[in-house]
Amino acid sequence: MKQCSLADYGAIPDGQTRATACLQQAIDEVAAAGGGRVTVGGGRYLIGTVFLKSGVELHLEVDGVLLASPDEADYPLLESAFWKPEYAPRRNRRCLIYAEQAEDIAITGRGQIDCQGLTFCKPAENPRLWRYQRKSDTAQPGRMIFMAGCKRLLFTDFTLKDAAAGWGFWILDCGDVRFDRVTVDSDLDIPNSDGIHLNCSRDVTISNCRISCGDDALIVRAYTRVLSRPVPCERVTVTNCHL
Repeated sequence: MKQCSLADYGAIPDGQTRATACLQQAIDEVAAAGGGRVTVGGGRYLIGTVFLKSGVELHLEVDGVLLASPDEADYPLLESAFWKPEYAPRRNRRCLIYAEQAEDIAITGRGQIDCQGLTFCKPAENPRLWRYQRKSDTAQPGRMIFMAGCKRLLFTDFTLKDAAAGWGFWILDCGDVRFDRVTVDSDLDIPNSDGIHLNCSRDVTISNCRISCGDDALIVRAYTRVLSRPVPCERVTVTNCHL
């Protein structure tokens, strides 16, 4: 198994220099080698959309931060034949970390993914309901971590911070998924910042997690319009979580 560090690919941990291409190259090379680990070491690495691939573990060291770019141009429109992007909630086809029909993916470690949610918001037109509202339904990343049609997913120990006015996790038509000791800590005044959104997925275990956000902490549902066939959401176990 191949192991590498994001710094090996020239990424600069200053929170200002884009590291998207460096991280994607590391992921691609580890996947091509048959799998392994990409480690995000100390510092703040600015990224836009990256695509995880089969067999890759993204490991965040305790002082390692992936920082979501505030530039909407860093989040390309997702294209897919597996799901129907035109039926994505709010027609939003952008995300921070994406995988489709991949297997054996993990995001681990005690580091952080900082989504900088407030950069995608503006003061609410009706402050009696919300302090903020999203600047756009479609231009910003609507999901932070989006897995579609994947198998054997593992999320452990890291913190997902301040999701944009969208969802922290969208797990769509995936199987054998495990969350353990994950923290979702989003601004309570950001609307629609769901924590974990399980959609048409199965054999999911969520344990020892803490989820604090401005909308649904955890959703279990079967919204099938986004797929080409009806798929239930089933065999979901949630234990020892603080929502």
